[in-house]
Amino acid sequence: FTEAADALGGEALGMEGEDHEAFGFMGCHLHWSLHLLRGHFAEAEKVLAALPGARYPYPGLLEALTAVEQGDAAPALRLIAEQSDRPAPYPRAFMPLWLRLLAQTAATTGDRRLVTLAEDELTPYTGQWVVSLYGCDIGGPVDLWLGM
Repeated sequence: FTEAADALGGEALGMEGEDHEAFGFMGCHLHWSLHLLRGHFAEAEKVLAALPGARYPYPGLLEALTAVEQGDAAPALRLIAEQSDRPAPYPRAFMPLWLRLLAQTAATTGDRRLVTLAEDELTPYTGQWVVSLYGCDIGGPVDLWLGM
């Protein structure tokens, strides 16, 4: 984690002053991911507060993931309900984060309908890891999520 934190500490991946229109939010995403992996939820939530200024396209997705990671499924359940009528709730680059949310929410709640939905969505990816944001977020392995 120290090496990752050092790499993110540089000016190129800072959370403020992003100039690249399409991917200026990526520094925020990487910081959020590192804090979540370390279990530093307060720091992850500080990054969430910066998402609107960074023009992060789907802050609700990261907010729901942060909450469910801490055992609070309510934001995730709301987001899943909002997106349930859409065949692809997010663009392809963000879909692995959606799959992660489904898996973690199903595991946290034990809701049979949600477990079935998560299994149906994840089974095609058995034996794989999922990659979001063009390689900037790697999740899984899918078999771990299916086992949860």
